[in-house]
Amino acid sequence: LDNLLDALEKYNFNAIFLGGHGNETTLTGQNYQQILKACVNDQVMSGNLAYLLSCYTGLELGPSMISKKTQAYVGYNRDFRFMIDSDLSIQEDSLTSLAQPFQEIVLEIITRILKGQSMGAVYNGGVLKCNEWIEKLFERREYQWGQVIEFLKHNRDALIALGKREVHATPPTPTSAPGGFIPFAASVGGGALLLALGMLM
Repeated sequence: LDNLLDALEKYNFNAIFLGGHGNETTLTGQNYQQILKACVNDQVMSGNLAYLLSCYTGLELGPSMISKKTQAYVGYNRDFRFMIDSDLSIQEDSLTSLAQPFQEIVLEIITRILKGQSMGAVYNGGVLKCNEWIEKLFERREYQWGQVIEFLKHNRDALIALGKREVHATPPTPTSAPGGFIPFAASVGGGALLLALGMLM
């Protein structure tokens, strides 16, 4: 955690992606360790764009980050819901079944940010991807796909964007990366990790 916060303070990442459990004021990582908390340490996000894949952070943490000069925040003002097939491994399920719509929507948001699209376009792209999946799954008769559709609608309606609508990330290049590292922070899974610092060009 200290390494993550130190890196956020030391480097200008431009775009930061963090995932973990959350509530109105706090983003947590592995074992519910506090990563960001409104009015405690959220100033480390100043000057950056942020996508927080975390429940409820759009209620207080996101607005607090914007007040501390975070350029833009994308996240959720309710719980983020997803489904997996418990009969399959995570790797198997991610490629073939219930988890795929949720993964593709998250990747759509991240990809649009990394391509340098405006935050308005990023938000609209996330909503559009949700709607595409809802339409695609609408004719499926199996009961579990009806639940997936309900979760997709829930996540779509919970997705929010705050801050400057026209701001965009500058895609990384080998010459702009400090020390040969891509200047983007990323996170996956239940614990927030600064993955991009280890991604050499």
